[in-house]
Amino acid sequence: MAFRIERRDVRACLLRLWNREMPRRVYQPRLIPVGLRSGRRLHALAFVADPGHPSYVRELDLHGRARLVAQGIGQRGPCVDYIRNTLDHMHEVGVRDPHLERVLDAALSLQNRGHSSCAAAPAGGARAASRSSV
Repeated sequence: MAFRIERRDVRACLLRLWNREMPRRVYQPRLIPVGLRSGRRLHALAFVADPGHPSYVRELDLHGRARLVAQGIGQRGPCVDYIRNTLDHMHEVGVRDPHLERVLDAALSLQNRGHSSCAAAPAGGARAASRSSV
C-alpha cells in the first residue's frame, strides 16, 4: 500500500513519519520502485529493517513471535494493542493476514496465562509483520 501526499504536505508528513519510524534507527529508509494500479511506476519511501541493528530479530517461530508481542511495549503502548488495531483496520478494508492473527491469538493466550514476561523484547518492541510491506 502506498500513500499519495500532496506536494504542499510532503515536508510535514515526512517529518512526522521520520519521527515515528526512526527514533532508534532500526530501519533503513529506502526509495523503492512501486507500480500503481493505473500502471504508472514511481518510487516510494519505505522503512526496511536493518539486519545489522542490535534490535533486529532474525526469524522466530510462532511462539517466539507471540512471546515478543505479549511483552512488547512501545512509545504508543502495548504491542498486542498495536497488532489488534492493525488487524482491525486491515479487516475494515477487506484484507486478512491469518499469520498475524495467529500471532496475536498466541500472544493474548500467553498474557492470559501470565507468561508475558518471558525473554526480553528488542528495543522498541515487535512490529506488525504486515506493516513491513506497506
